[in-house]
Amino acid sequence: MVLMSTLIDSSRLTRDWLTKIKVGVESHVPSIIYDEVKYWAKFKNPNSNRVIAWLNPSKSSVRLFLKLDPDLEPDIKKSTSQWKNFPSIYRIDSENKVSRAIELVVLSFQYD
Repeated sequence: MVLMSTLIDSSRLTRDWLTKIKVGVESHVPSIIYDEVKYWAKFKNPNSNRVIAWLNPSKSSVRLFLKLDPDLEPDIKKSTSQWKNFPSIYRIDSENKVSRAIELVVLSFQYD
């Protein structure tokens, strides 16, 4: 059995969503940097060298933390996260929310 060293709380389903989000964001912003660590994935702006979005996958959903004002878009919520630089959150719990997640990451990049 091979153990994954990154995104250990994810499932095949949420990893598939992350792959689609990564590919979609890179199609809009080819220079963006994507990285994964033990529990999190992130998108980084190569120009400012700042993280613009964090993704936290679980077995059935992905939490997307953004640098956007929670009042900017009706479908993002105020984050209860300790990270003040990421005031909003978008929950991906179905395939049909993947395209919106891509749009929100690109928007977060544009606001950086």
